Amino acid sequence: MSLTLIFVIITVAASLAAWQNHSLMSKWIFNPYQVWHRKEYFRFISSGFIHKDTLHLLLNMFVFYMFGDIVESIFLASFPAGLVIYWAWNNSLSILQQTVIMRRARKADERKKAGSRIGPAKTSPASGGNAGNSDAGGNTGGKKKK
Repeated sequence: MSLTLIFVIITVAASLAAWQNHSLMSKWIFNPYQVWHRKEYFRFISSGFIHKDTLHLLLNMFVFYMFGDIVESIFLASFPAGLVIYWAWNNSLSILQQTVIMRRARKADERKKAGSRIGPAKTSPASGGNAGNSDAGGNTGGKKKK
């Protein structure tokens, strides 16, 4: 089975899934605002796998299949098939790993920023509102004791 055929199958499956589930379609479709403001960079890739309608999908997959075999024979002719599979799998895992790492780092940064927004601790009414602000004689800044 060629890589071109694998990509055609994945693309058809993704398009069919997106046509059935409109929330999936809106999540995968390319939207520059979402990419920029929400940092949803996966849309650069996911939008290539979904198509508007059946004619659009069939035409694109036909052309992709026709040119895909030619491109595969030119670019992958000098590579053994096992090396190509290893390379594709390894790159996919690396991208997934980096995505997970970046999400965890982003969440840690958000937690750190949220923690820095917390104001100073409030004092309890029992301490007179000046907890820790007394001088050596026990005075809290009010009138001096005689």
